[in-house]
Amino acid sequence: MATAFHRILLGAFLLAIVASCANKSDVIASPTLQNIYWKLVELNGKPVTVADNQQEPHIVLRESQPPALGGSGGCNRLRGTYALEGDAIIFDRIAMTMMACPQGMDTEQAFVAVLEGRKFWSIHNNELTLKDATGKTVARFSVQYL
Repeated sequence: MATAFHRILLGAFLLAIVASCANKSDVIASPTLQNIYWKLVELNGKPVTVADNQQEPHIVLRESQPPALGGSGGCNRLRGTYALEGDAIIFDRIAMTMMACPQGMDTEQAFVAVLEGRKFWSIHNNELTLKDATGKTVARFSVQYL
């Protein structure tokens, strides 16, 4: 009798494990544009590497009033505002600290240039893509869950 009880208990335990694994995909949602840490992985078609002893280039689009952009170019902190119009995002008033770093300054300047003005955004497979008015991909980001 104890053997039958143990089999039932083991079966129930295994069923609970399988059910919890099956529901994990329902819990993990696709990222949204706002309030997510977006790590820059590609800029103007080239992969982005992080310079030694520097922060990775990234943005966070905060849902606030007005909507605020925060992040880093790798060497310097950046901030600004943005507006959403459907699949368009308009970056404005981007400002940065003015530190000089031995590496990555060219990437940082190109990154800030890409963030100026109107871009078109899409999210697919945990990646945020920014395109210019011609449809050219100018930046690609990957979501980083903290």
